[in-house]
Amino acid sequence: MRRYLIFLVFILLSLSLSGCGSFWELVMTDEEKRLLRNSAREAAACQISRAAQAPMGHKSLYTYTQGSCVAAPLRDEVWYGQDEQTPQRRFYGDLFCQQPVQFQLTRYHRFCQDYVFSERLGRDQSLELKRAWTLNPASRFRLPLVRQYSFEQPFMTTRIYNVVSVSEEKVFLPRTEPLHLRKGSGRCELQMRIYKANPLSKKGKSLLVFHGGGGHQRGFHSLALESRIPEFTNQGFTVYMPFYRLLGEGDTTKECSNAGWSGIKGDAAAALKWVSKNQQQFGDQEGKISLLAQGSGALMAGWLMTESPDLIARSVMLYPILDSASLRLKILKEGGYEESRAVLERILKQKLEDVSDDNLILHETSLLARIAVSAKTPPPMFLLHGGRDRRVPAQQSILACSIYAKRAKIVMKKQGDAVNCGASLLHLLPGAGYQLDYCLQGVDCPAGDSLSRQQVNVALAHANYWLLGETVALNKEVGK
Repeated sequence: MRRYLIFLVFILLSLSLSGCGSFWELVMTDEEKRLLRNSAREAAACQISRAAQAPMGHKSLYTYTQGSCVAAPLRDEVWYGQDEQTPQRRFYGDLFCQQPVQFQLTRYHRFCQDYVFSERLGRDQSLELKRAWTLNPASRFRLPLVRQYSFEQPFMTTRIYNVVSVSEEKVFLPRTEPLHLRKGSGRCELQMRIYKANPLSKKGKSLLVFHGGGGHQRGFHSLALESRIPEFTNQGFTVYMPFYRLLGEGDTTKECSNAGWSGIKGDAAAALKWVSKNQQQFGDQEGKISLLAQGSGALMAGWLMTESPDLIARSVMLYPILDSASLRLKILKEGGYEESRAVLERILKQKLEDVSDDNLILHETSLLARIAVSAKTPPPMFLLHGGRDRRVPAQQSILACSIYAKRAKIVMKKQGDAVNCGASLLHLLPGAGYQLDYCLQGVDCPAGDSLSRQQVNVALAHANYWLLGETVALNKEVGK
């Protein structure tokens, strides 16, 4: 019955999206219509995605069947039976069924629900309680520009990395001073997703990643980033992806919404601290942590680079927002870049025209200005930006490269397809736009035409090797 109800919901959503739901148009507010259309679009995208998943293998787990230790068909929902609850089976990581691994199935319709009803996203309570691993369908999506056929699907588990007590101000007349009341349950619990190629591996490197989304979205942006994770787990990284509080409402729980800059920077700091403390528990080498960030997520990664440079090895920044002050001036002077304007106004809680130059949050989020005068050597960055990006100006990455070059007392110059910025590098890709690392064939390909896609592929391969510090391997592999 539950499946039929879910199917009915999807039909109703689709009818509303197509314009056939005229009755609902009469009784719903504009905001409700917008939310319903967004949900329908995401539901439809998720349902058709099952047929469009990359044919990845994965590390085998084993189970006892008729007295023998055999490989388990981990993705076969029929094999587990019709029980909607977590199937109770014992799994092992070796051929002799001696090394137990906690594993549970992620059924596809439940996976879709998490992305359609985004307040559920990042709340995998069963995985958390049982310390279990699963195979998350998000890591098999055919979204990345990089071909996925040579990769194995990683395993995923979750942990709570930060718990925040939250309240909200309310004014009750005739009193004029606000009262601080509990917001929802009063607790925002933030979850970290952890990806490894092999749950039993003891030789990983830590990579902490931050999705974009303008500070107010999770759904598609986290999903897209997860589709790239096999690139990194196949290099030997353990990938840590935190869900953080959002600046707005609608893509998370009430408790984790409307956080403000102080909230999301605190979440970034908590995520880095948690990974640094727990990386050995997941078989990673103890030491510095690498970062990867996209779009507005780079503000969080950049904040960590200014506040905790000693904990960070290096970072890859894709079409990043890194400096609020220079971005604000460019927008006010030239116009355009409406998405970047919206991000800054969410963070600053003011129209850009009303922000003063001595605004404290503007100063805190002008990360390149802070790096330029820092007494400590900042971790190196690998910057990738599209010349046709109309959401985040390429000036952000060019300015970062310039500041790193000045700190290194060198002149910026081209080395192959990259620009040398001291220990950092910049790939400026003239034919690419925002989200250049993704390509939905026949729908949208921000990487550009065939020549531009080839250039972006080379740049992404360069970035992946650079994360490992393998410049020799780069020359052999990328030069093919």
